[in-house]
Amino acid sequence: MGDYLRASNMRETSVWASEVEIFASAHFLRTDIYVYSHVGSNDVWLKHSGQFVEPNLAVSEHAINLQHTHGNHYDIILNVISKKQIDAKEKDKIRKREKRTDENFRRKEREDKFRKRHCNGYREQEKERKSKTMDRESEKLAKQLKRKSAEYKAKEKENKLSTMDRESEKLSKQLKRKSELNKSKRKK
Repeated sequence: MGDYLRASNMRETSVWASEVEIFASAHFLRTDIYVYSHVGSNDVWLKHSGQFVEPNLAVSEHAINLQHTHGNHYDIILNVISKKQIDAKEKDKIRKREKRTDENFRRKEREDKFRKRHCNGYREQEKERKSKTMDRESEKLAKQLKRKSAEYKAKEKENKLSTMDRESEKLSKQLKRKSELNKSKRKK
């Protein structure tokens, strides 16, 4: 079989060797395979059921749908029927099925939570988890306070130094003025 697949180029995407493989696939998968093909001036669906090829037919909802591009090349396409409107009964069935599924899922989640909360080790685990969380939070706060206090001290020190520098500048200017005044008085 592997040699046949290699020889027939079926290993390449969208390539089939011939209608024989399509018929074989239909029989193997036990489903109809419809091929959308351009025949003459018409576009038709060709049914491959393993027994016969019938052009111009109604397409089944449960089938494999291929588009014949050229030669032995086919592309997988969407089922035309899936694009049709689903009738109200079918929609209602689908909606109810989804609702039941959602309800069952939520009910199971609630039951799991209830079981967890009422088992022996759950409360201890929760207390331990909360205490670890609080410990981590308090460590974070302590580090932040430490950092802030160190930053605050550094800023205060810097402010004091700058204030002292300004005052020393003022004093040096005052001394200069006084010394200049004294010199001018002595000269007179």
